[in-house]
Amino acid sequence: MYKRQVIVLTQFLRDKGIEQFESVTLAAPDGAAVTLEPANLTDDAVLIPHKDGMRFRAENLHISTWLKGNTRIIVVGTHKPLTIDGQEIDFSGGRGYIEKDWGRGFPEAWVWLQTNHFEQPGTSLTASIAIIPWVRTAFPGFIIGLWHDGRLYRFATYTGAKTERLAVTEHTIEWVVGNREYRMEMFIAQGEGSTFGLLKGPDPVEMGKRVAESLSATLHVRLTDRAGRVLFEGTGRNAGLEVHEGEARLLGMVGSKQ
Repeated sequence: MYKRQVIVLTQFLRDKGIEQFESVTLAAPDGAAVTLEPANLTDDAVLIPHKDGMRFRAENLHISTWLKGNTRIIVVGTHKPLTIDGQEIDFSGGRGYIEKDWGRGFPEAWVWLQTNHFEQPGTSLTASIAIIPWVRTAFPGFIIGLWHDGRLYRFATYTGAKTERLAVTEHTIEWVVGNREYRMEMFIAQGEGSTFGLLKGPDPVEMGKRVAESLSATLHVRLTDRAGRVLFEGTGRNAGLEVHEGEARLLGMVGSKQ
């Protein structure tokens, strides 16, 4: 019966079209995780269905911990060149952006933006504000990260930062936030003639939500300390931008908190 229940991890990956990779990480909701390199991943590594989630066991490794409750498998792939219309595109030395959200609930409305394309090399910014579902209610939550000159400036609901102003029009967004140490002003403009791609997002049943995203917005940002000294000011190009559904309600909730 045990043999019929197990899922061989290597076969599972092959069934998903994953033949080459740098590492595979199995993660549980409580933060426990194990990362395997290809040389250590054999057919002895198995997943075992259990009431608390998939359990992991590997007889050939000393990490035979029966890691419990695995709900995520994270695969880091190998380097492969990207070819577009017969031309190989080289991203060596470039900067990328990736994020992952966990859970079942999805915001009702949100504004999201991100750019790495500032005049100052190495500067990046990501920011989002949304109506966050919470038990039987909801609240406006946000998180912003500005990476500049080797330092991360973080503004978030959970750090006690506040939105001082949020205004959304058809083509622009003005957003001002502050905490005890810093104040950040952002002005976002949708590019002229912007085209939007449709991304899939989850609804309660399936990936049925459609999210419009542009990659041609511009973002002007100004960071000051509480004495008014300008710590950074610049404009980011080629910004990703989403303004999704129900922003009127989001603006109303933010306004009531100001």
